[in-house]
Amino acid sequence: MDGEAEVTSATPAAGTGELRADGRTPERAAPDTQATPRRLQATHQHLLADTPARAHQILKVAHRSAVTAFEGGGRTDAADRHAACVYVANALTALAAEAILDEHDTQVALEALADARDDPVDAVRYEVHSAACASPLLVELPPLVACEIQLRLLVLLGVVVEVSLWHTIEGSVEPIVSVGEGAESRRARATARSSLRGGGMLSMLGARSFRSALVRRFRTPCAAIVARVSGPVARADAYLATAAAAMSVIYERELLLDRSAERERLLVRAGEQRLMRIGFDLHDGPIQDVLSLGAEVTLLRY
Repeated sequence: MDGEAEVTSATPAAGTGELRADGRTPERAAPDTQATPRRLQATHQHLLADTPARAHQILKVAHRSAVTAFEGGGRTDAADRHAACVYVANALTALAAEAILDEHDTQVALEALADARDDPVDAVRYEVHSAACASPLLVELPPLVACEIQLRLLVLLGVVVEVSLWHTIEGSVEPIVSVGEGAESRRARATARSSLRGGGMLSMLGARSFRSALVRRFRTPCAAIVARVSGPVARADAYLATAAAAMSVIYERELLLDRSAERERLLVRAGEQRLMRIGFDLHDGPIQDVLSLGAEVTLLRY
């Protein structure tokens, strides 16, 4: 009609909220598959410059693993961020396994990653810890060594002051491994006992705060992590829960290996007994024939 404004139909673009006058959906930009691992490389170079030469080979191995993560992530910017975190986590875990990791090197690694990703240190600290708990290196190590490395990382990352792992033996709560001078104190033992018996998580003594987390093996509590913290307890609880979940996998693997070893011993013992019976049958059969023949010859003589 004359005098009325013409209305043009507009359709929102899917997922963008943008409108086009012709109703057509604009094409989405293709993902950037030509990104370079600049954050990973920057973190790697920073650690090479600030760590002793004896650690360089370990860093290079961790870097190769992180490059694989970058390629697997599609060579995108997000893959670069993830690969840088994987690199730091694997490097710290490997250095801790070689007993050449200290608080200074740990802080250097966290700050390098935070600078490269432009993230807060606290945020990358938790992400690195989670990735370290899932590191394939821990699966290759003996269970006790793997648990000790996880406890040591909690201290080196600045999450706890001291930490220990406890279990129950014949009704008595005893430490398995500990990190820190007072990690096996009476208050730590009392906290572990309370945790293993289903008590609360928090125990206070003056300005000291103890937190605990249960380690479960196939849903059954088998150990308890006890830590003394000086910072926010909620943050410590998150770290302890992550460590406890990772240790649960280690304990379950240990149990399966023990059962597999016992089954192997039973099979070997059964096989050995069968071979012995076969040997006796092969040996005794001809001997009995010879003895019988000798007895008959003796009778013929007389």
